[in-house]
Amino acid sequence: MITALLTCEKRNHLKYSVTPILIFLLFCLSSTFYGQVQIYVSIVMHNEEPPGYPDFVNNQQAFWAHRAAVVDFAGMLKAKDVMFNYQSDWNFLRAISLYDTGTPDTNNKNVLRYIKEDMGFEVDPHAHETLYNYADVAYLIEACGVVPSHTAGGMIVEPPEQSILEQFWQPITGAQYPQAVWQAQILWGGGTAMHQNEESLWASGIWKPKDKYHFLEHSDLALLPNVGHYGSKWENLDKLIVLANDGKLDPNNIYTCTIFAGQSQLLQPGFISDFEQKIIQHKNFSFIQWKGLAEVIEIWKNQYNSRPNILKYLQNDANNLLINSSFESGSSGQPIGWKTFTPGPPGAVYSWDGTKSVSGIYSVKIQNSTSGIGMWQQTINVVAGMVYELTGFVSFENIVPPGNCRLQAVFRDSANKIIQFVDLPRHDGTRVFEFDYPARLKFRAPANAVKAEINCLLQGQGKAWFDDIFFGPAPAGSISGHVNDGCGNPIGGVNVYLHGKPWGADYNDITDVNGFYHISNVPVTFDRYIAIAEKNGLRTRAAGAIAVAEKQTTQVDFNLRAGSNPVDNLNVKFGSLELNLASDPCIVPTDALIPSDSNGYPPEVREYLESDEYIKSSDPQIILLAQQIFETVPEPNRQNTYEVAWAVYEWIVRRINHDEVFGDVSSPYRDVTSGIYQTIQAGGWAWGCSFYDWAYKGMELVKSGCGICVEHSWLSCALLRALNIPARAIVGSAQFWVQKNNQYGYWVGLSTNGGSNVYREHGFLGSGFGFMPTPSFFSVTSEPLLHEDWNMADKGLWNERHPWGVTYTSDSAGLAEALADMNDFTETGIAGPGMSVSPAEDRYQIHYSDITINLYNSGFQRIIDVRFPIVMDSAGHRDMNRFAYWTNHPECIKRAYIDTITNPPTEGIQRWFHIEFDIISLLRLSDIDGNGNIDMSDLEALVLNWLGPDGCVIGDLDGDSDVDFIDIAYFANDY
Repeated sequence: MITALLTCEKRNHLKYSVTPILIFLLFCLSSTFYGQVQIYVSIVMHNEEPPGYPDFVNNQQAFWAHRAAVVDFAGMLKAKDVMFNYQSDWNFLRAISLYDTGTPDTNNKNVLRYIKEDMGFEVDPHAHETLYNYADVAYLIEACGVVPSHTAGGMIVEPPEQSILEQFWQPITGAQYPQAVWQAQILWGGGTAMHQNEESLWASGIWKPKDKYHFLEHSDLALLPNVGHYGSKWENLDKLIVLANDGKLDPNNIYTCTIFAGQSQLLQPGFISDFEQKIIQHKNFSFIQWKGLAEVIEIWKNQYNSRPNILKYLQNDANNLLINSSFESGSSGQPIGWKTFTPGPPGAVYSWDGTKSVSGIYSVKIQNSTSGIGMWQQTINVVAGMVYELTGFVSFENIVPPGNCRLQAVFRDSANKIIQFVDLPRHDGTRVFEFDYPARLKFRAPANAVKAEINCLLQGQGKAWFDDIFFGPAPAGSISGHVNDGCGNPIGGVNVYLHGKPWGADYNDITDVNGFYHISNVPVTFDRYIAIAEKNGLRTRAAGAIAVAEKQTTQVDFNLRAGSNPVDNLNVKFGSLELNLASDPCIVPTDALIPSDSNGYPPEVREYLESDEYIKSSDPQIILLAQQIFETVPEPNRQNTYEVAWAVYEWIVRRINHDEVFGDVSSPYRDVTSGIYQTIQAGGWAWGCSFYDWAYKGMELVKSGCGICVEHSWLSCALLRALNIPARAIVGSAQFWVQKNNQYGYWVGLSTNGGSNVYREHGFLGSGFGFMPTPSFFSVTSEPLLHEDWNMADKGLWNERHPWGVTYTSDSAGLAEALADMNDFTETGIAGPGMSVSPAEDRYQIHYSDITINLYNSGFQRIIDVRFPIVMDSAGHRDMNRFAYWTNHPECIKRAYIDTITNPPTEGIQRWFHIEFDIISLLRLSDIDGNGNIDMSDLEALVLNWLGPDGCVIGDLDGDSDVDFIDIAYFANDY
């Protein structure tokens, strides 16, 4: 009877309303339906600032009435053995400090101390932040004699532009009390302003919100867990009870619900007694646990291994085109909306698996004992030319290469002919469920496509599971802005476009008479779009590091000046010769120890514990993340270098992708924001003053979740340094210091980007953790060393060819061949093929680097210093003091020299080979004043020619009471 009623109610999409009688009947059946499912219920209360509440500071009568009601309510909860989370705003707290010295019914303590000390309840700050922010409110709690908690009691998270979610990612300094600093550790109560239309934000469970644009999306990379409140009313809790009755709650997942009471409600007649009756009714359910918010987080960590769960109150995902994408609905062993397909020889066995899942209960499984193919499949209508995303969770077991499992999209035309395959990376080996990579892979549906088959595919022997699959249009936003001449005059007819044809298509617009352009439907991805503005007769300008948010418009404006573009890009190549000595790679000893402080390390390595501009180990968010990682290490092993470094390695490897280019860089995969595409792929360009400027540092990488080797290196070094392990960045990876008791110690290699690839593709953890050869280049200071470096005053476009090496035999013939190739390289810029050498043998090796700098945005910078690292003398390497360089503009070379850095001398010296260029001839300057030289007076004349008789009026920009060339230079800096 009960089941029939509930099924009818669900079928007609009615609101759930469970009467006390029905609750009692469900309780009678609970042992049958619930098993180990637990629902954690938190009672939470707010008071607010005036005018929404009385001004308690100036209205003692209102204060004492509220205080008495709070004491009565807290006493009732204590008597029912129900936990309470009390959250107060600033006004009530100030009144406590002014008037409440304690009364007999609170053991002569103020009400806040009584709630915390005598009742054992949680006390947290709640702030609307009109005057007092969270740090101020926490300060006022402490002023009342209670240690403030670290739960953020409510926040606006929708719409994203009003969200304050990300402000909790770092310590907050008080607005009214600047001496107060408060750091959130738990989030709760995400909603909308005035709580309007926020049902779509309601969820049960605990997760780490990815960012302000993806509140209901979990990211292991995020720092703070959020306790879902699921609507905060008794009827919302009752809906969870019904879902449990239907077998829809997974015992392996955590479920949460908040029952919220506003402090003013306590003064309503009968409210406390009615609330008490609701508790009595629901106390009959043994699977309901009455816990505080901080308690629930500890349970989540210790009993659920921090496994995220997001059970949305509104389950539909309008962007996901797949039916039953989480495989939770089905019958007779078959998930609704999915079918199986076995092309070729039989052998695949399919199952709707209720024993293994990411969220919910079910996943789909394929097991194969032959070399054939098996797949779970669903067909979706698509729009030709639209950019789509395909992603999901994949787990696999005992897949032997060349066998593999993968997600796949197959596009077909109206005649059902296959016109394109899109394969995500292939997996073999054994691995638990992980979010497939690259995260949110985007691709464009080809012309004439009308439908796509989404396949969960296993080829060859082994087992594979798939869950929570997403296929739908990629989130998109817009880029718009104005183009003017620098004097505020709009320029029409300018072509503004995104560099590189993202995902194989043009994204451009022509400015109108008002100089306005608008580029729509730009896929959301990393903040590395580059836009170009160009028109005949005007000098082309570029803008980079452009981010696009879903359904938002990013404004990018340009100032274009009359003139011609630079003559050419500047391309510089460098080669250095070394003798590479075959040696065994260093391992990470399992008995190395972390000293109690930095003094336990040799003086010359202590600098590698310091924070710097790139390895941001003192960043509060890095420290917090490092501590969270540290706490995953069993307590007896927390002084063991191997165990702590492994925890850092594993955290990065499992959560941060290597920002590679997947598939063909042409259509449909052309992600022009990919780090590898921008820096080393043909046709890709990066944006910044230098490589150092471009790369993500620390938490920037954590937030993006995807980075190249340099960015991985900086993050791993920062986390290790924050945990008192010396670490240094090297070209392509990192090293950290290990030492045993009473021994000096040594450096060992660490490569999380390579380890990430191996883990995701093959399920193996450990690649890149030690066992790496001694590097040819490393830093002898805390500042990391990169492939090359240069100095640009203004951000602009650049591209590199990844540093590469060519080997030769270690005899005289090999040396002669290497030197001959270096001579040819000096003339042509073309590296020789080298010679084949066994990895176990000594060899000569030429290290090559290649950098190209675009000069659109160079302004009037005349000197560019490009430098390349020189091989370090070490146990495995000998610098041969032979260098070669080539450039497409040798006429611009001013000088070349070697710079030596010797501090600290842990392993010799570090050297850079510098090549200085005077690029004034590339800026299309000529001898305008006729004095026989191209000099600064020609530059001044050129600027005045740009302005013309109707140009902008240059004022005294530098404040020296004179309009002179310096003011022209200031003005021209925007050129």
